Amino acid sequence: MTPDDDGSRYVSIPYEPFVIANGTTGLSAWDVSGLSGFAVVCLDLLTIVSLFNPQAGFYLVEWLTMHPELVRRKCVVELGSGSGLSGLSICKLFTPSSYTFTDHREDILERIRRNISLNGLQGIPSQSVDVMELDWFCSSEQDAERWKDTDVLLAADVLYDPDLFEPFLLTLNVLTANRGSQVAILLAVKIRAEETFRKFQITAESMGWVLEDISAPDAIGKVFPPGCYSHENCHLFSVAFKSSTR
Repeated sequence: MTPDDDGSRYVSIPYEPFVIANGTTGLSAWDVSGLSGFAVVCLDLLTIVSLFNPQAGFYLVEWLTMHPELVRRKCVVELGSGSGLSGLSICKLFTPSSYTFTDHREDILERIRRNISLNGLQGIPSQSVDVMELDWFCSSEQDAERWKDTDVLLAADVLYDPDLFEPFLLTLNVLTANRGSQVAILLAVKIRAEETFRKFQITAESMGWVLEDISAPDAIGKVFPPGCYSHENCHLFSVAFKSSTR
């Protein structure tokens, strides 16, 4: 299928030829192919050309095609945005009223800004797209105030380091302080090591969070053709605090 002339069905991002950059996965994607150049993802629900794939991020996008109302015309904040591929896809497919990409290092944030510009997502009247620093190790009341109107929190493929589990969950506490259970939290995970994920579950439960697996096999192939990414062991979790009151 031929994409629109204005490129509205495509997401393009520069490919980074390494998996971990300076202690972070933010500048690249998991399971890279070793190719270089540009990755171009076609979002016409039929065709995709991809030089690398972010696994759980792709699965999150496909799952949302079954529940677009969760992000359409909503205020969305993404934690650990990395290259921004998932968020760029969500912005183009589902048009949230606002979408904020967050990460913790300026070089990552600058790359996201360039990818937003590359994909023409600046200056759209009906959609606000922003990039902001959010360090899970020092999230504060200022962050709670900054994102007090958030409807949805998204995170994909952020559970690779047990040292990040508690800071990540504490950040969820901060960002839901104002609206509590009114904020939907979706966590997309590629379970690569059962022991690591179990550590996250135990940590989450000890801090008062409940994870509900809402994965849907029917989501596979909604955007990306079978075989373009490995959806094996990809899961989507709804995350909620045990009590409706804090």
